[in-house]
This record gives sequence, C-alpha cells and structure tokens, in this order.
Amino acid sequence: MTAQVISSINMKGGIGKTTLTVNLAASLARFHGKRVLVIDLDPQTNATFCLISRNTWDEWTGSKLTLADLMNQTDHFNISKIEPKIQDAIIKNVGGINRLDLIPSHLKLTFIDISLASVISRETILKRKLSNILTEYDFVFCDCPPNLSLSTQNGLAASDYYMIPVFPEPLAALGLGLISNRIKQLNESLGKELLSLGILFTKYDRRILETEVTASEIIDANPHEYIFKTKIPENTKIKSAVRSSKPIIITNPKSSGAQAYKELAKEFLERIEKMNAFKSE
Repeated sequence: MTAQVISSINMKGGIGKTTLTVNLAASLARFHGKRVLVIDLDPQTNATFCLISRNTWDEWTGSKLTLADLMNQTDHFNISKIEPKIQDAIIKNVGGINRLDLIPSHLKLTFIDISLASVISRETILKRKLSNILTEYDFVFCDCPPNLSLSTQNGLAASDYYMIPVFPEPLAALGLGLISNRIKQLNESLGKELLSLGILFTKYDRRILETEVTASEIIDANPHEYIFKTKIPENTKIKSAVRSSKPIIITNPKSSGAQAYKELAKEFLERIEKMNAFKSE
C-alpha cells in the first residue's frame, strides 16, 4: 500500500487551515494508528511550529534538511550539486505523537517562484521526491500557503485529493472558484485526476447567527461539493496548543476542539474509503 496524499488549500489566510491539517494528521496517528507525514509548504512555517519548537527548528536547520532544500532553494544544494534526499528532511515522532512525522518549512521558500522560473517540470519536484517514501506512510498531508504559488502547485501535483477548510464569513466563498479552476487546469496539464474531498468549516461559532447563515449560503453555492458533517469550533484552547508546539489532542484532550478533531478523523477515514472505492470503479 502507498500513502494517500492530501492537500489542504484555501486562498484566504487566517481561516484555521494549518491548525486543521496538523490536528487531523495528529488524530489519525494517535487514535487510528496511522503513519502520517505532514509537509509544511508555507514559508511562514506555521505548521512546522505547531509540531516542533523554535529551538528544535534552529537545531535541525543547522545540520539537517528542510523543504527548501528539497525544492532546491538553499546554498547547500547549489554548492554541493548533490541531490538532497527526502529521508534527510523528515523529523520523526513530532508533537509528542508516535507515527506523526514532519518535513519542516523554511523562509527561503518565499523565493521559489523566481528561482525555479526556468526549471522544467518545476510543478512536480515534490511529487518525484515523495515517490521514494510513499510506502512508508498511510497519509501525507500538504499544508499549502494561501496562494497559488509554486509551493502550492507542487502540493497539488503530488496529491491524490484536496480539502478546502472554510471559515463561514460573508467573504468566505471568494477564491473557491479560483481553486476549482486552477485544479482543473492542473489536471489537464499533468494528465492526472486530483479529486476534492470536500469543504470543511473551521472556527465555527454556533452562537453567532451570521455563522449559520453564511454556512448555508456556501453549501447552496457548492451543490457538488461534499460538506463534512464535523465542524471545527472556535476554541481558544486550540490557539494555546499552538504555543506549546503540540496538537490540542495532547494539550487539552477533553476540550471541544480536541473532540471535534477526533470525530473529524473518523469521518475523514470514511470519506477516503468511499472516494477510493469510487476511483477504483
């Protein structure tokens, strides 16, 4: 069996995409015994610091590889001319959870579009690297930046599926059409079939009427999208978990946020099973 690769994507920042990716991955490893790899494609390194401390990152980058090295974004690669191995960029058992691994990001990814502008097949660099380790995992999650940069395109090109976290606010639907159109173009240019796992609501606050209204509008505007039944609540304990560099299922396992991610992991596995069956027909 080879890993299923899933990209988490939205054109808007601040919607809880990274927190969702990290905690879903952690829940699959913790509660279902899955072997999971998180790849931080965002130069802001938010997913990285959700799972390791700044000190750990400093020590790692001093002698080991990051995603920037794999994407040929560092002086080390340019000087040595040695093709970096993806195995050397994986930090094992992060966030206090066994079977949860991480490929950390680096600020140098900011310049990837410029430096790889003339490189052939630059959208598939990550896919080629991942092919060497897919049998070692059940799931690989790509946390994409909130744009359609080359980092995001590499995540999508390497993926089997993508999911769209959405914060239900009046302007939330902006960008959903852009994502669909870009993925359609990517499928055509690469001859692949990247499928949507669906839309998932984050920072959901049932006390606010506008939340329910906007969520209904998004559902009505996207009739062909699967909408996850599990909704991730607005929860301050989720934010405090980020400061500890551990998922909320570790720092506050009884909180509403932790329980929501636990339920999401179950629904995610059911959804993946149905999608895999659909693809094999």
